[in-house]
Amino acid sequence: MAEPSAKMEGKFCAHHRETPAVSRCFTCFTPLCQDCIVPVKGRDFCSKECANNHFEVQLHIDDATARAVARRRKALLKKLILLLILGGAIIGGWYVWTKVLSPAQRRRLTTKGRKLGSEVKKEAGKHLKPQ
Repeated sequence: MAEPSAKMEGKFCAHHRETPAVSRCFTCFTPLCQDCIVPVKGRDFCSKECANNHFEVQLHIDDATARAVARRRKALLKKLILLLILGGAIIGGWYVWTKVLSPAQRRRLTTKGRKLGSEVKKEAGKHLKPQ
């Protein structure tokens, strides 16, 4: 016969009011004496219904957790793929700039880029008025 733990000291069984409780139901926390305990998978329950409720809810929790992990894994994979594409574009651009284009072509593109940048600044200045 199990002895009451320190947490159960002074508690009495919900079904046998004069018998000291030695455990609580894992689902509803009802104090239980040794005779009322329904052990299922190493846990104490007050009834088969409480045990079934616990394991049914646990299945739902496990399922929701698995779906959340799958969503996070999918989001991480998307980010990794995007990072690889971006890295490939940067490396490809660097390769074209350094290996494919001649110095004259690079100077011409640099000049065009600077002109375009100054035109954008001028247009933006027209539309943005200082306050």
